[in-house]
Amino acid sequence: DATDEQLIEKLSDKNIWWRLNAQRLLVDRNSNQAVPALIKMAQETKSPLGRLHALWTLQGMDKLTIDLIISALQDPVSGVRENAIKLAELHLGTNPNLTSALIAMQKDTDPKVRYQLLCTLGFINTPEVNQVRQQLLFKDINDKWVQIAALSASSTQAVDLLEAILNKFNSDNSAYASLVQRLSAIIGASQDTKVIEKLLQKATTIVPEEQGKWQAPLIEGLAVGIKNRKSLPSGIATERSLLIRTCLEHPAISVRRGSLHILQDIGLSDGNQTRTAMLKARQMAADVKLSEEQRAGAIDFLSLRPSGLYAPFLKSLIIPREPLEVQLAALNTLSLIPGLDESKFVLQQWSSLSPEVRNLAINTFMSDSGRINLLLDAVESGKINKGGISWSQSVRLRSLENMTLRKRSRTLLSEKSDDRKDVIQKYQAALKLKGDPTNGKTVYQINCAFCHQIGGKMGRPFGPDLGTVHAWAPADIMTNILDPNRSISHGYDMWNVILNNGELVQGIISTETPSALTLTDVNGHVSNIGRQDIRSLKALNMSAMPVGLEKKITQQEMMDLLSFLRSN
Repeated sequence: DATDEQLIEKLSDKNIWWRLNAQRLLVDRNSNQAVPALIKMAQETKSPLGRLHALWTLQGMDKLTIDLIISALQDPVSGVRENAIKLAELHLGTNPNLTSALIAMQKDTDPKVRYQLLCTLGFINTPEVNQVRQQLLFKDINDKWVQIAALSASSTQAVDLLEAILNKFNSDNSAYASLVQRLSAIIGASQDTKVIEKLLQKATTIVPEEQGKWQAPLIEGLAVGIKNRKSLPSGIATERSLLIRTCLEHPAISVRRGSLHILQDIGLSDGNQTRTAMLKARQMAADVKLSEEQRAGAIDFLSLRPSGLYAPFLKSLIIPREPLEVQLAALNTLSLIPGLDESKFVLQQWSSLSPEVRNLAINTFMSDSGRINLLLDAVESGKINKGGISWSQSVRLRSLENMTLRKRSRTLLSEKSDDRKDVIQKYQAALKLKGDPTNGKTVYQINCAFCHQIGGKMGRPFGPDLGTVHAWAPADIMTNILDPNRSISHGYDMWNVILNNGELVQGIISTETPSALTLTDVNGHVSNIGRQDIRSLKALNMSAMPVGLEKKITQQEMMDLLSFLRSN
């Protein structure tokens, strides 16, 4: 029942409930009689909140003028200026004169205002605006949100921005490499062959090491972009010779690796060039005078054409005296050869494999049902210790699409719920001990920091922040540690994503948009997946946190950990 005048007065109320509802009612009424008072409030009121709500109310009533927007862009309060830029963005299509008013704000003292300005200017593609966007980016380049704002512009602007970053590239600042990779990924996914070929030439030209540190992120980004295309750009296959030569001869291992990633997408052609290259890679892989990175890279090149002809040679490299990187590369390439013979060889060698080689070896069994059965046979017979299968590998096996294999995996690998009850009961004795927070910090750093932070500090932000549990009862914290599947924090459950090409990706969904998902696994690997590439998506109803921490920490260490978590 309030009058328009009463509602307008509430637009500057200290309580946001009154402001929002007054604005809603005014927009609903859309009364012309209220417009003069709203304009007056937008221009004259001493309340920044009043000016702000008056502007948005006029926008909602379709009565906001360009003069009011330009005036608000010069408001003394930064929050009003920030909102004025958002309002200007809504009118750029019909009022290009707003561009000059926005450009004039490039030296604004407030970082949020500059950030919003960078976002909004992405809708305008002129030389002058592009220059301003670059200046805004370089001023706050270490801010990850500023980087994202710079990347939000049309992909047609990516080439110019990439050139500007390469010209100012600072190898001591990781933000530059990150931006180069992101921009080149955008270009690889959206630009035509000529642009991509030009950048490939630039990324593979041999230059002094200190001058070419931008080459690796450039070619890696192109590889990501090319992989994400629905179809390969016409003519990119003509760059095979360049990429093969780079793979085998470039002095920078990281550039070699980027070239290999592109070749994995475009493939090798049949003919003498490929045969010659494979022979050279075989020779390099066997040359102990080369560095282990060079030898491993050569073995990775052989994986482009996995063949039983190379199986004896690859098997000869999976021995303890070979460098770890060479063994891992040989095992990975060997696993790409179809059939079960290579997996049977791995089982025969199991007792002599180091822990890291074993971990990769288990992953090689995941490619088809025959190999999975071999793995489960080995677990059942005791050839492979169940404890040697990591939590993520166990989750993957226990959530297979094949129901027979899934049931067998769960029978062999799942812990009974009673086991958790027994463990929790056993550890009740820890609650009677006196905890030492200093020792608890060490326990946290060894066992928890890999996935958890505390108050945004220490550790890695994969799981929930443990700074939120300081007021919990010690028994409740301990129960969640020992039985993580009992109560899974919202947003931290594990998901299975099967892609159209049959690839399986697991992790927590860290971000979600209408067109894509971002999954992060326990090792910190991030996968950006387009929805069009997803064949199935399923929640596993399992925590990403592994079960069995009691095998790593004593009861005293548990109480020390609880004391540390509660002290924060």
